[in-house]
Amino acid sequence: MLSSLFESFFPSDLRMESQAGVHAGESQATQSDTSTSTISDPEEAQQHKDELGERQQQAQEESEDEEDPEDQAEAIREACGNTKVCKEFKHHLEECGERLAAGKTIVPNETCVEELFHYMHCVDECAAPKIFAALK
Repeated sequence: MLSSLFESFFPSDLRMESQAGVHAGESQATQSDTSTSTISDPEEAQQHKDELGERQQQAQEESEDEEDPEDQAEAIREACGNTKVCKEFKHHLEECGERLAAGKTIVPNETCVEELFHYMHCVDECAAPKIFAALK
C-alpha cells in the first residue's frame, strides 16, 4: 500500500536516481562532493585529509589572532578596596583576622564574616558602575 502511494507521488525515474545515490534533479556530474561521500582512491583520500587539516589549522590560527580584551574588573575592585571609604572596612576586617589568629575572641566561635560582608559591599558599591562603564 505504501509503495503504491510512493509511486503515485514520485515518478519512476526520480526513484531510480535516488536509489543510485544521486540527489533528485541532479545528474551524477553536478552532485556535490561532501564529507559523507566515499573516496576509494588512497591518494585522493590523503589529499582530502590534508585539505581538511589545513582548513582546521587556518581556523585555529584565526581564532588565536582574536585575543579577548583583558578583564579590568579585578583591578577596579582592588582600586576600590583602597579608597578612603573602603579602607575603614578593610581595617576592621584585618583587625578581626589578627584578633582571631591571636585567639582573642570576643564571642565563642567568632568569625569575621560580618566584617568581610561590609568590606565586600563597599567594594562592590564602588566597583560596579566602573566595571559596567568599562564594558561599553
